[in-house]
Amino acid sequence: MQKGALTSPPRIDRRYAEMTIVNSFRRVMRAIRLSATEIQSQTGLSAAQLYVLRQIAEDGKGQSIGELADKTLTDRSSVASVVDRLVALEMASRTRSEEDRRRAEVRITERGREAVASAAPPPTYLMVHALESFNDDELATLARLLDKMRSEEHTSELQSRLHLVCRL
Repeated sequence: MQKGALTSPPRIDRRYAEMTIVNSFRRVMRAIRLSATEIQSQTGLSAAQLYVLRQIAEDGKGQSIGELADKTLTDRSSVASVVDRLVALEMASRTRSEEDRRRAEVRITERGREAVASAAPPPTYLMVHALESFNDDELATLARLLDKMRSEEHTSELQSRLHLVCRL
């Protein structure tokens, strides 16, 4: 073959590839479900609540809802409702900033610290940690392919049945 000649991509065993992908999704979803169940039984918190609480704890100072939304890779309204629940459970507190009275700051309470210390890491934390091992090209490819899969017409029914909305 001549140098620089185009070659076709290697043929794959499509059935094997599909089976590998489906089984990988099953394992990931099972791990998430088991982790969420363990967290619920250990702390009485949902995995989403523990993830937000952990982000509050890691910072060590007061954070706004917007800052927490950025750190948890979600929208402000989802974080606000999780924080409302954490405040009601006395795991977090919300106070006005000393420097800027327009700003509400969320802080972890001692009860919240105890919950974070006693619980296994939440699944979202583990997923984000796993993604850190991907290089930029791998991350971009995975994001593109998952977004394509999510947006395909035939997955809309699956999304509605499983409530796979991009939320905490």
